[in-house]
Amino acid sequence: MREHIGRLLEEGHPITRETARLIAACIHSGDGSALERFAASDQLDTAAALAELTSIRVPSYQTGWVIALWTFLEVESDVEPLGALQTAPAAQEGW
Repeated sequence: MREHIGRLLEEGHPITRETARLIAACIHSGDGSALERFAASDQLDTAAALAELTSIRVPSYQTGWVIALWTFLEVESDVEPLGALQTAPAAQEGW
């Protein structure tokens, strides 16, 4: 998955809904969260998913995934562009 998403980002292609759900499955903040529901059931609460994205911490290699997912969600709704991301060093998060 890492390579697939990396290729899409390098080539400037938008991610598909299926790829967005895979990313959401990898980075959601826990059971019952907006991103977890989207990943598991394809039920998307865009505002809640965007709010969750602003509060999660991801290892640096997943920063591009968050940007790709945010961009996907922007297309699903009319929101402001992505702000600053919180990233954690891989060692700090156990990656």
